[in-house]
Amino acid sequence: MSPARKLNPGVKLTDEPSVGVFARILTVLSVLAVFLAVPNVTWAQDDVAAAKKAYARGDKAFRAGKYPTALKAFEEGYQLSGKALFLLNIAHCRHLVNDAPGALESYRAFLGARQGRSLRLTELLRGQPNPPDPCV
Repeated sequence: MSPARKLNPGVKLTDEPSVGVFARILTVLSVLAVFLAVPNVTWAQDDVAAAKKAYARGDKAFRAGKYPTALKAFEEGYQLSGKALFLLNIAHCRHLVNDAPGALESYRAFLGARQGRSLRLTELLRGQPNPPDPCV
């Protein structure tokens, strides 16, 4: 028995799918991937904008001496952006609200996140008490 079975004259069915089927599947998957990726870009842009707003709120509260409010805003910004400088701002706020263990944890997290980068902690701390802008 041959591996091909005849259904209609001129049409052969084999156990192996044709290259055309793979090309169609690949095309459909590529288009699907593009459509699924577009909302992620929009969400990422929204997160960056929200993180910048959270930083602005935190900076304003920090300058006014409202450290618990600034802490919440900086934590929100960090959750949205993952930028390491938010950790430094969080550590400053925790230090100023007398949360020494929390401040130490945040300073360590900041240093761990910045490991291997040329940014020096002493450069960041110059000119404090104003918090550094993580969005720059």
